[in-house]
Amino acid sequence: MIQERVKNLIDSAVESGEETGIQVAGVVDGSIVVNAVVRVTDPTPARPVSAQTFFFAASTSKGLTSAVAHALIARGHLDDDLRIAEVWPSSAPTGWTV
Repeated sequence: MIQERVKNLIDSAVESGEETGIQVAGVVDGSIVVNAVVRVTDPTPARPVSAQTFFFAASTSKGLTSAVAHALIARGHLDDDLRIAEVWPSSAPTGWTV
C-alpha cells in the first residue's frame, strides 16, 4: 500500500537525522491516497507535526509546472508562444494589453 511505503520512507529520513519532521499528502482523482506525518517541526521546542502544520516550501512547484507545460506542448494542448496574460489577464504588467 502506498500509504505504508511513504510512511516508511519519511520515518527513515527522520531516523537518519536528515529531517526533523515531514508531512506528505497525495491526492489522486480527488481522493486522498497518502496522508502521513512524522516527528516534530523543529528540535526546540519540540512541536509535533500534524496535518495542519505549515512547512516552508519555496520554489517547489516550478519543476513540476515546467514538466506539465512541456507535456501539454508536446501533445498539442498548449502553444509554447502563448503569453500567460492571455489565459491569466491579471498577471499582465500594468499597461499591457492582451
